Amino acid sequence: MLPGLRPRAVLLAALLAGAAAGAAPLPPCEGEAQQAACGDIPWAFTLERSACCSAHAAAGAAPAGRGGGDHRGVAAAAAAEEDCPNAPPPELPPRGDLAAAASGAVAMGARYRAAPCVRWEAAHVPAFGPGAPRDVAALNAITQDVPLLDPGAVRRVKDEALRRLAPPQPPGGGRRRGRAPAGTGGDSAGGAGAPRSPLSSVWQRHQAWAATAPPRGAAGLHHPASTAGLAELAWLQHRLANGASPQAPALEQLLSGAGVPPKRYDGCWAPPTGCPADYDGPFPMRVASIRYGGLNDPALGACAPNYPAAAPPALCGHVSFVELDGQMVFKQALAFWATGNAAHAQIARRIFDGWAATNVQIGPALDGNGALEAAWGCASFARAVELLRSHPAWPAFGGAESYTVFVGWLRGVLLPPTDAWVAFKDPPASLGGWDGNVYSNWHASIAECWVAAGVVADDRGRYDAGVQLFHRTVAGFLKWGRGRWAEGGRLIGETTETLRDIYHTLFGLGGLLQAAEAAWQATDDASLYASGGHALAAALEVHAAIVLAGPYGNASALPPGFAPYDAMPPPPPGCVWRINLGSQLWGAVNASTGAWLPGGELRDGVKYLLGVKHIPVFELGYNHYAGRLGMALPQTRALLERYWPEHYELQWGSHTLTHAGSAATLWAPGVKPSTLCPGAADPPAEEPQPEPPAESPPPPVPEPPPPPSPPELPPPPPELPPPPPELPPPSPELPPETPRGPLPALPLPGAGEPRPVSLQLPAGGAAEPAGVPGLEARIVSSRSTEA
Repeated sequence: MLPGLRPRAVLLAALLAGAAAGAAPLPPCEGEAQQAACGDIPWAFTLERSACCSAHAAAGAAPAGRGGGDHRGVAAAAAAEEDCPNAPPPELPPRGDLAAAASGAVAMGARYRAAPCVRWEAAHVPAFGPGAPRDVAALNAITQDVPLLDPGAVRRVKDEALRRLAPPQPPGGGRRRGRAPAGTGGDSAGGAGAPRSPLSSVWQRHQAWAATAPPRGAAGLHHPASTAGLAELAWLQHRLANGASPQAPALEQLLSGAGVPPKRYDGCWAPPTGCPADYDGPFPMRVASIRYGGLNDPALGACAPNYPAAAPPALCGHVSFVELDGQMVFKQALAFWATGNAAHAQIARRIFDGWAATNVQIGPALDGNGALEAAWGCASFARAVELLRSHPAWPAFGGAESYTVFVGWLRGVLLPPTDAWVAFKDPPASLGGWDGNVYSNWHASIAECWVAAGVVADDRGRYDAGVQLFHRTVAGFLKWGRGRWAEGGRLIGETTETLRDIYHTLFGLGGLLQAAEAAWQATDDASLYASGGHALAAALEVHAAIVLAGPYGNASALPPGFAPYDAMPPPPPGCVWRINLGSQLWGAVNASTGAWLPGGELRDGVKYLLGVKHIPVFELGYNHYAGRLGMALPQTRALLERYWPEHYELQWGSHTLTHAGSAATLWAPGVKPSTLCPGAADPPAEEPQPEPPAESPPPPVPEPPPPPSPPELPPPPPELPPPPPELPPPSPELPPETPRGPLPALPLPGAGEPRPVSLQLPAGGAAEPAGVPGLEARIVSSRSTEA
């Protein structure tokens, strides 16, 4: 865990009393942890900013003599670690699947090039390490040829890869022709007694589950599409049945939490890192009003009666909805698919039933964290319900009524604040092509929420709106290093928030990657992964290199132009540094008033790094770009070798369990001319890629318990009905809310109309405005600080 990013309980009552008594303001919010967590809270929100700075003061005090290498934040964090010691992570063997993906890149390229119709794109992906250039322009010129895939080709390749896992048929069966894939038991004419492939169980499970999964209705969405599809879930169970790594250690981590860094609060309390069968939740709140910094508004919403006594009461909205129930509902749903133990499904259903029946508002939509918190919870809850309703046993433990109530809550409570935020925050066309640099992890999280909500509700309008927001976000968030956006030594792969801090940057990349994988599963759409010239692949490499170098570690290993935060020169007297996302420059602001100092921009050409911390968002991207497309991502591979298995954090992760190495089985064998180009001839002696090896010996994992016998479950209805007619698909823009009785009004400006945005542009309106102090605040008055 990054030193200084460990939240502490906030004494909100004391701060309120101090503010009422006219107490002196808190010391300047200058430490690295304070800047990363609190620096983007508008100065006008004095209480929230003071509370956040106070919470992060102990571990993030301003370094004395910054630039001289004094890392007091590290020492404070080490002392705090002694107060709340964590168990050492388990010893794990090297990951063989990563080497297999890297070595298979050349073979994948040859497979694509054998197909005459494949179109190619030169994707700009900087390379780092020994022998790589240190000149930014040279790095930005490095390209990799990447195939462009349309949905028809994606579906044909997926189907062919699965078909080649089917067991051999007797003579005359007609199912298989030609040479069987390696390891499937030999030639298709092997007869009834031919040995069965271990991998044939993947095909058999997939075929059986496809018969009971929600149908592909008018919305045209495949199910499940919870980042993992049926093929990944069938392959997961095959890997676990064989004790294969990295899936077996990933399941052990999911269930026990071993090796997951706990998020400690005062008194050493932390949300559960595992998937306990005795989980005390849910902790639903009727109204969750979550302000900047994750502070709960006690005047608008009380904590749940069963909220843990040791948990921070001032943060109960964020902690209950995101860190406890939001994380747990998805982990329990995934654990049910991995183990077959229906107890996990019952806990997941209890969580989403509890919130759907109790909660009537999450906000504020503007001037607070409400929209972001709603998006985080929306993504986790929607993906969990999508997994559960796609399971063959869903009618026995869930059914139509539970699903209907959940979708009503999703549409009536979770989506409206995200709709209001996007309607207000999206840059207006009057900017003449300049987006104000407002695209951030907020847009990315909301885009993922909308895609996940569209999938689980079979709502193509909502799904398409999420895809459109995704592409707009990539265009604005990842534009750096190209054309005029290359000025100032910007690398392709940097984001609008890279100079703010890496912590929140990875929030955005995680949301975008999960939305891209959901689209890959739901509509066979590869365009999200390819958006912006495969910009996400470059972002993975740039930020993996930064995380590998460490927050205070080997500065020489950082990409060129970057330096640790401690190397930043002191600000002018009476001021603190604050990042201006509009100008992408650090500027000096008055420590008491927040007013920008005229001419106070830091223009030394150095890109200072804050909040360098690993977030589990890299596995999906590596499986796609390296495993499916054959791209070289050495920095991402090195990071995954250091940080695995991938755990679940806030709304991201756990993809080592579902995706690591899967492309070698579920994609590569289907890549051939006839699937990519209908009518093309395949080579006569095609050799499919084998399944990635299982390292031996893997850590022991208990045999997954079978699901309880039917008498222990409620009697199942005859079948899982489609979504009820009273929940019609909404329009692509703003879907209608499901009536739920009177709701407290969301704090929207001007009777619900978007707040007007007025900007003075240079003559002609097309030139990019120079960094104007406060410009970002005039476009976006609220931004994210992680609770």
